[in-house]
Amino acid sequence: SGDIDSTLSVGGNLSVTGTTSLDGAVVVNESSADADFRVEGNGNANAFFVQGSDDFIGIGTGTPKKKLHIQDTTSDGIIIMDRNGTSTDHQICFAHNYQSGGQSGGNYYAIGVDDSENKLVFAFDANSQASLSADAKMTMNSSGDITTVGGVSATGEITSTASAISQNSN
Repeated sequence: SGDIDSTLSVGGNLSVTGTTSLDGAVVVNESSADADFRVEGNGNANAFFVQGSDDFIGIGTGTPKKKLHIQDTTSDGIIIMDRNGTSTDHQICFAHNYQSGGQSGGNYYAIGVDDSENKLVFAFDANSQASLSADAKMTMNSSGDITTVGGVSATGEITSTASAISQNSN
């Protein structure tokens, strides 16, 4: 037992028992070997899995099929984004070419909750990360009322349980 104040090189397997504390950066697979990385949970052998052959990440699976593959057979498969009392928006951004979030022609689509309005928002901006308030194309409030910017088209029937459907031509 003791401290190592320089580089430790291990040519085979390294096994550590007990609590490990690392104070600094940790790099796994610096040489870019085709090697998998796995973190076990309590009862889940693949709580977090990086597949070295294609750089896919699995959460709950050791055989991820795409860049991020989440598998949970024990619950409802819910992903939670919790702002924890802060007044900030949460969104998922889909982009053609994200780079720094300001790429001309990036075609940024976003789905999220606008905290100031407390609405589910679908937004689009062609040249920068979509703002949920400024770039909203469709919103839904907590009562289920839907508002769109632009027209609504359908190839089938549009029905409503509301007493009236109105058009605002602003």
